[in-house]
Amino acid sequence: MQNPKLLVSLAILQTDLRQQRKDPLDYFVPFVKESLKLLDRDEVSLPQVKQQLLSEFGLDIPSPVIRTILNKLRRSGFLKPDQGIFKVNREKFQKSGKKFRKLRIDFEREYRSLVTKFAEYVKTRHKDFEFTEEMADRLLFQYIETKGARILKAIFEEKDFDLEAVAPLRGKYAYYLATFIKELLENDPNGVSYLEKIIKGNMLYSALFSGEFANISSPRFSNLTIYLDTPVVLKILGYKGHVSEEYGNQLLHLLRQEKARLKIFTYTLREIERILVAAEYVLSGGEDVHLYGDVVRTLIEKGYTPEMVRRDLDMLENRIEKKGIEIVSSPPFQEDLVIDERRLSKILQREVGYRHDEALQHDIDCLSAIYRLRKGEITYSIERSEAIFLTDNNRLVAGSKKFFRKSGIPLCILDHVMATLAWIKQPLKAPDLPKIQVMADCYIALNPTDELWLMYLSKLEELKKEEKISEEEYYILKYSAQAKSALMEVTKGETSAFVEGTIQQVLQKATESLLEKERAKVRIERQKRKMEEEKRIQAEKEVVKAREDVQRVKFDAMRRETIIRQRLSNLFAKGIIIILFVILLVSSCLSYAYKSLWGIGATVFLLVINILGWVFEISGKKITQLISKWIVERIIEAGNKQELT
Repeated sequence: MQNPKLLVSLAILQTDLRQQRKDPLDYFVPFVKESLKLLDRDEVSLPQVKQQLLSEFGLDIPSPVIRTILNKLRRSGFLKPDQGIFKVNREKFQKSGKKFRKLRIDFEREYRSLVTKFAEYVKTRHKDFEFTEEMADRLLFQYIETKGARILKAIFEEKDFDLEAVAPLRGKYAYYLATFIKELLENDPNGVSYLEKIIKGNMLYSALFSGEFANISSPRFSNLTIYLDTPVVLKILGYKGHVSEEYGNQLLHLLRQEKARLKIFTYTLREIERILVAAEYVLSGGEDVHLYGDVVRTLIEKGYTPEMVRRDLDMLENRIEKKGIEIVSSPPFQEDLVIDERRLSKILQREVGYRHDEALQHDIDCLSAIYRLRKGEITYSIERSEAIFLTDNNRLVAGSKKFFRKSGIPLCILDHVMATLAWIKQPLKAPDLPKIQVMADCYIALNPTDELWLMYLSKLEELKKEEKISEEEYYILKYSAQAKSALMEVTKGETSAFVEGTIQQVLQKATESLLEKERAKVRIERQKRKMEEEKRIQAEKEVVKAREDVQRVKFDAMRRETIIRQRLSNLFAKGIIIILFVILLVSSCLSYAYKSLWGIGATVFLLVINILGWVFEISGKKITQLISKWIVERIIEAGNKQELT
């Protein structure tokens, strides 16, 4: 099976993006080198190399690109010219390719892991559906294909646009893939990283089929004016969800970096105004379900009121111009550039299936204006095409291509195709664009299609009129995000799954989800209160501890001060007693020599002290302690009096 080989090859392609190669064909050189090594003969045949690339790596590289790469390899010594043909230099090849082969083994392991995770996820969440790894592999491949080479081939080749071949995934398979990608985004950074690598490699590979690959290093889009379609502007302004807004603004930034001029026709401005007026009507209580589209759903999710929509309307032109988008009138009509609008109208209506005549006329006016701006000339380079209409509607691209068969570069192009062509010029300028694109696709797939949503709303209005649901239930079913998610969960995005009883299932799931949301709020509030209580108790403990620490410090200071005072007083008392005894002893000795009264008194005093010590057991140590105690008490008393004053 080619699917895994191609997706692994795409992951390898983006490995050297950070080196910003001057020649983008260098990204493909390692694949051609490995294909040459696998040839069973030294003579190089371009068809053989092309077939080897397809069978070994799943890469269907155009023959002119392969020829250019072979010439590069000849100049670097990997091929030797011999009588008008190239031969493989086996000796040179033996020293190369180790890093490439290791990368391939690593990415094959990562890919198998991703496929296994996908299959296990679906089997765990949707047990009533048999889902295998082969199906997971095929779904991943189909998703990548709708963003890659196949769609660029369809757009840039001069034949009818194969709409079914490039149509985005729909129904339950798109739902399974989108929920899995959402799970990766929330809980598996490694899985997201690998998917992002595949998307980046796919953008490089896809550019081979745009006719623009040789111009990647050439001047930017400085000669190109890009006219934005209504849905693209609504994304940029945030009316199609925050993920689409981020993607739209990343694309806008990238196009400005490439020096493209960004404009909208006044036709488009008027259409955006009509959409916002309709949204204001619905938010004011209008019951026309046909006006209730994804813009209104986004406004409801954002908590918009009619007054807020009116404010946005008043500031609309200013907001668009602040994004660097110029609002212009269409070019004047010229007799030699008039198109058959009636025929174009029939083709577009058949391809797109418009519900409103105003929307059909808007697209006719815009395509006609682009044709006049190009002066009816055929061009084969986007950079020299002067004007192009940027949309997110592949059906509009298909209809435009059927009418303007011989325009060279199509008048109308998809936004993600233009993102690819701009991104490969300078991938480091917007490194997150591929990941945001995946997120935007995921967001779209997890929302009901207009057809499913209209079926749902029509049934909802019917049940309300029959009074089979209450006002509260009606509000939940119509306006809550939980109801929208429940509708997708019940139907998996398929209109055929919308049957009698679907509304009741949606109501039950939405109510349970709302109750769970309220329970979660209560749990969060309880947890918050618990944390606050724990913080309060901890703060109180810290205050008590701080007080205890202060008291302990004060006590320790007082104790040290008391000890110091006591020691000083002891020394002082002992000193006095020693001096006193010395004086008395000296006096006593002198009394015998000089018959002094002082000497006699000292002798008597010493005698009395000895008698008291013998009779009352009062030692010199005791007398010292008593004197010390008296001195300490006097010192403390004096200190207290000083503190009071």
